[in-house]
Amino acid sequence: MDTTDPLVISGFMSEHWGRKAGNPASLPTWVRHAQKIFPDVDLLAEIRLAMMWEMERPSREKKNVRMFMSRWFKRAQESAEKKGRGTVVVSIDSARWLKRNNRKPELKLTRWMDGRGPLTEELIKKYCSYYGVPAPDDIDVVVSIYNVKVGA
Repeated sequence: MDTTDPLVISGFMSEHWGRKAGNPASLPTWVRHAQKIFPDVDLLAEIRLAMMWEMERPSREKKNVRMFMSRWFKRAQESAEKKGRGTVVVSIDSARWLKRNNRKPELKLTRWMDGRGPLTEELIKKYCSYYGVPAPDDIDVVVSIYNVKVGA
């Protein structure tokens, strides 16, 4: 069973919520839109969690399931982005550059950045000039990885 197939997901929703999930004919299209809007969310897993949540709270039964699930997916997407589980593809060269220039125990880059605020392209160029190291191929990727890592 393909858990990303809109027909599987919409069938699962229809099976549990019936007409509360809306028009069954338009449900697969709604699921496709949700997959595009919430790319980091496993929709079927989140639907199962929402079903359990609702079953544990019978007094909170939902009447508009699509609106309820849209909000649920939105929170799941935000949570995935905060945890860094977002779909970010970085070049291996950028990750290696950062690892090479910020090794323990000296943490050269982190110590050099102390008091300078978030890492920027200009600061990487200054760092490379100061330490005499080659600049990374993709400076923007290194900046984003470092700033996410340190929470800047």
